[in-house]
Amino acid sequence: MAREGRDADGHGALAPEAGGSAGQTPPLRLVGRLRKPHGEQGEVAVQPIVPNPGAFFLPKARLYIVDDERRVIAGPLLVARRRSYHREWLLGFIGVTSRPAVEGWRGHYVATDEPDADD
Repeated sequence: MAREGRDADGHGALAPEAGGSAGQTPPLRLVGRLRKPHGEQGEVAVQPIVPNPGAFFLPKARLYIVDDERRVIAGPLLVARRRSYHREWLLGFIGVTSRPAVEGWRGHYVATDEPDADD
């Protein structure tokens, strides 16, 4: 079972993809800070911390929610929808459909395991 563990709505990190072990976390690059939930459909407002956030927030991009020590709080999460909103980005994730599901992520970071996205 490649995706054992709690789902994204349960605020927990999903188990690593097949072939990984529970103790391994891929090297992560911080790409934004999650400010707050936006609306009631599970979207989040992210303040980017990279020059070209559109290169990281692509549909189907795999992102993680991490704390200050880069411990995975949730993920991998796949971007379902994105849009630029003032100086932030609003992101929606596949399988995350409610505000309570993302409330616990407030103030954490958004990270990617993609080594070199085109930024």
